[in-house]
Amino acid sequence: DHSVPSYIVNELTRVFGYDVDFQRQVKANDTFDIFYGNPLSGTSSKRKVLHFAQLTLSGKTKTYYRFTTADGMTDYYDDNGLSATKALLKTPVSGAKLTSSYGMRRHPLLGYNKMHTGVDFGAPHGTPIRAAGSGVIKLAGRHGAYGITVEIQHAGKYQTLYAHMSKLATGITKGAKVNQGQVIGYVGTTGRSTGPHLHYEVRVNDRPVNPTRVKAAGSKQLAGKELQRFKQMKQRVLAMMQSAPSADQVAQANP
Repeated sequence: DHSVPSYIVNELTRVFGYDVDFQRQVKANDTFDIFYGNPLSGTSSKRKVLHFAQLTLSGKTKTYYRFTTADGMTDYYDDNGLSATKALLKTPVSGAKLTSSYGMRRHPLLGYNKMHTGVDFGAPHGTPIRAAGSGVIKLAGRHGAYGITVEIQHAGKYQTLYAHMSKLATGITKGAKVNQGQVIGYVGTTGRSTGPHLHYEVRVNDRPVNPTRVKAAGSKQLAGKELQRFKQMKQRVLAMMQSAPSADQVAQANP
């Protein structure tokens, strides 16, 4: 059985989740290549790790390598040592369909043109909603027409808001710290809403911006000795890939 373990697939989607909206950007001819196996420390482990991930979307290729820095933090870096991790994820809810864009629109319930200060993702009732970035919760609970809402203050000038939830996740209260990707609540239709969906806003210094165009900073760039160590590790992984039994560890497929 040469199927890729589900936890490797989950790691792959997490790594590219900062750059790629898998529901809307992946097309039939796009491909990915991965290499996974035992940790580079040499220990044999039943649970493998993803060493290399490459995704080609519309002819453009992104490549990342797993690397642990001297302080023990493991992340994925591109060929130049730039981290895949960014301040905000592209999509805070999996499997959702973009149902309403940012900008002026005719409000479905009020019947007149109104500025839509976020984007709407249609998804089944109860679908988990994840924090787009790490931060501190500013608001958690009922919030007028927004219904059950969570607002998060991220590092620097960014805030995100998630509205119309059916309920909050356990431990989601004002002042609590959350990690990027952590479940904060579940899709619902509370407040002024026509059906189950997530209304998602990104704000810069408390002013709404288009979430699909935000270029949130936050990628770490390796330098000096760390960059040299990374380049050595990268060459080692590429050499291992060339000698690996391809069917076993190097997977090529359409996403």
